[in-house]
Amino acid sequence: MDLDFLKSVQYCRLALVFRTIAPSTLPLFSGSALRGMICERLISRLCMRRGGCRESCADPQLCLARHFFSEPTATSEPSTKLWVLEPPIPSELEEIVHGEKVRFPYACFPPKRRGEAPILSSLVAISMESGVSFQLRLALMGPACDSALQVIEALAAAPLVRSKAKAPGSFLLEHVYDIESGGKILLDQEPPASSILPATVRTLDLPLRQILRAKTIRVWWLTPLRLRLDDGYCYNPWQVAEHFPAACWARCVRAYQACFPDGDRPPFVVLKPGAWSVRAVHAYRYELKRESVRQGREMSFDGLVGHFDISGDLDEVHRLARVAEIIHVGQKTTFGLGKIRVDVLE
Repeated sequence: MDLDFLKSVQYCRLALVFRTIAPSTLPLFSGSALRGMICERLISRLCMRRGGCRESCADPQLCLARHFFSEPTATSEPSTKLWVLEPPIPSELEEIVHGEKVRFPYACFPPKRRGEAPILSSLVAISMESGVSFQLRLALMGPACDSALQVIEALAAAPLVRSKAKAPGSFLLEHVYDIESGGKILLDQEPPASSILPATVRTLDLPLRQILRAKTIRVWWLTPLRLRLDDGYCYNPWQVAEHFPAACWARCVRAYQACFPDGDRPPFVVLKPGAWSVRAVHAYRYELKRESVRQGREMSFDGLVGHFDISGDLDEVHRLARVAEIIHVGQKTTFGLGKIRVDVLE
């Protein structure tokens, strides 16, 4: 498999540490809420028209906010954005992903259809007193890397505010760390506040150089993995596991095309079980509902969490999975969906 096109795709990753400055509430899976606040801030601060271009960018050659719009596409496929959000993962969810028993604040229900995974539902929100800190991560790809400094400035300018009546929140950015440089501090808001340092920019082919031959790997679905197959969104964990390499390939191609819209599309590759096979699956269908303020309706973003083992000739699968660790896989990555981790078992 030729992944040379990934040498052209740049990325940087930031660890953002926020502190609550008033009693605040977030959903257990907070990706949607955090994305809304962050996107609102970035568009309002970086847009050349101060937030006046909500559906598409009026000046895509110059405006730094264009990477955070939901651009229309010529097909029914959702637009691929040049940023990926990683919200905090509750410790109880990590335990469930690793095979521990489902317990409060989560509950388990029977699957909706035969062959699908059992339902995992969160029962409560996270209530935080003032002074509580939490970390989320933000990855920027391609041209968006050039706006990393402005992104940090925009998020540090004032607290993020969640105005939802029953779940308010106010969050101040304290520190920014550069993940790719081993945690170098890019911004420290402690007085006297430091100047912002540039983020380390790498290319997506970097993980490919570090791959060791493996016979069996375990892929962890740490946040809901949402894949659309021929019959709609799939919640059969075996089918999703078998389709996982193809989904990683599609994600790489779309990331490349988002960075280089006028470039040649990498060739289509068939990635089906043959030289490799799925050996074991442990998964739940995470029931994730979101109320869209813009569209005025409740929306479902269910996906699979858990893990699966895959064995055989894994050179291609392993390489694709390592890239997906950085850019995620599947839909709604700006909500933090599709975050994975890969471990070599043998």
